[in-house]
Order: sequence, then structure tokens, then C-alpha cells
Amino acid sequence: MRAVPRTEAVTLDQVGGLPEVVAQFREVAVSFRHPDVMARWGARRPQGILMYGPPGTGKTMLARALANEIGADFREIRTPEILDKYLGGSERNIKQIFREARRYRQPTVMLFDEFDSIISYAGAGGDAASQAVNAVAGIFKQEMNTLFEENPDVIVVATTNFPHRVDASLVRSGRFDIKLAIPAPDESGRAEIITKMIRELIERHERPGFRMFAADVDSAELAALTPGLTGADLREVLRRVQLAKAMREATGVGRVGPISQDDLREGVAGLRRG
Repeated sequence: MRAVPRTEAVTLDQVGGLPEVVAQFREVAVSFRHPDVMARWGARRPQGILMYGPPGTGKTMLARALANEIGADFREIRTPEILDKYLGGSERNIKQIFREARRYRQPTVMLFDEFDSIISYAGAGGDAASQAVNAVAGIFKQEMNTLFEENPDVIVVATTNFPHRVDASLVRSGRFDIKLAIPAPDESGRAEIITKMIRELIERHERPGFRMFAADVDSAELAALTPGLTGADLREVLRRVQLAKAMREATGVGRVGPISQDDLREGVAGLRRG
């Protein structure tokens, strides 16, 4: 598992276009910050969260933001860390991951990203690969049955772009109490995402004598121009425009002003062209 430095963490305040999801994650964070209150009422706080939706909608970012909101460590488990071509290797790997999880002594968010590629019944057959995947799925269920009782400071987050590939028994209540659809943002959501991204860039990069964005930048208009784009797409638009400005300044080709609305419109058009 890869431990992610806190400096890479994002916050729930930076998440745009998903107010209900953010509100639910804040509730989870409150439950972890007040274990004494949870114990007094005998309340079992949710420790398993499944997020599903199209690529680029911020599922991994949300998991990181949740960890930061709680003040928890963040550990990401990727497919190569589990699936092994040698007989019995995958089963040993998943057992080792949960063995380590039981020993964590501070709040930790474990992210199983692209969950369907790790543990899936889709296309199950009699070949060795399918048998290994099914064996891992069975062990995952067994481990999840007792993990939360043995370590109440662990949150397991699973994300998938293809929820239909994940067997329902894997994500039943008790294992995953919270199941959240993370859709592509609508127009108002895109406007909020753009506003927050621009605000973050200004806070990080603007200095006396250097203005990054022009006064004519209009997030609402950009949102109207970007139907179907995800948060990841919008971030890529900004990246391309930032790079174009930096390259012009670096090569001394003409005067370089702040990023304007026209620059951003062209960035959107360029992304759509591919």
C-alpha cells in the first residue's frame, strides 16, 4: 500500500458540485472525531464506503479529502499489489493487506481504487485467473466481516466506474454501509468546480506584480460551454491554458497577460478537438 503524504491531501472545501456527498462525508468525519459520543450511544459509525460513477468525477479525490477531514492516514491499494500470477499469491496478498490494517494505531482511510478490477465476478469462469479473482473476493468478504470490530479506526473506501461488475454480496450493508453515486457534474456543479479551481490557483500562484486571471473570467459562462465534461476534464483545460501561458513567457513570444475568458474558451475547444 502507498502512504500518501499529508501535503498531497485535498479538503472537502475544495470539492465542487457534490453538496450532498460532501455533507455525508462531513458526518462521517464528525463520527470519527467524537468516538466517546459514539460509544455512549452505542452508535456504530460507518466504516465502509462504496463510490461509483464515470471516470474523472472525483472519487479518488473525495477519498483523500475524507482522510484529510478526519486527520487520518491515507493508504491506496492498487490492483498489482493484490493480483499475482503465481498460485496462491493473490490470496496471500489480500490477507496481508488486512493483517496490516488490523494493526493500524491511528485513523486510516484505505482506498481500493478501481475495485472491480481487483475483486469482480464479471466473466467468472473455470480458468486460473477467474478462480484467483473469485478466491480473492471470498477472502475480502471474510476479512471485512471482522475488520471493523477489530479496528474501529479504519475506513475502507472502494471506488469503481463499473458497479455492475461488483457482486452485490461484496458490498452489502455491514461491509459497505454507505453507497454513493458520483455523477458527472451538471451546469451549476461545473460552475462551482471551475470557481474553486481558479480560486485555488490564485491562492497558490498569484503574487504582488503577478496576476494569473483576468477580470473577465466568468465561471458560469464556462460551465454553459462545457456540457458533459467532468472535474478532471475541467482541470485539464486549466492545465493546458497555464502551460500555454508559461511557454509563451519562457520563449519570449509576445506579451503575456493574465488568463482571459477567451483563453479558457479556446482551452475548452482544444480539449474537445482532442
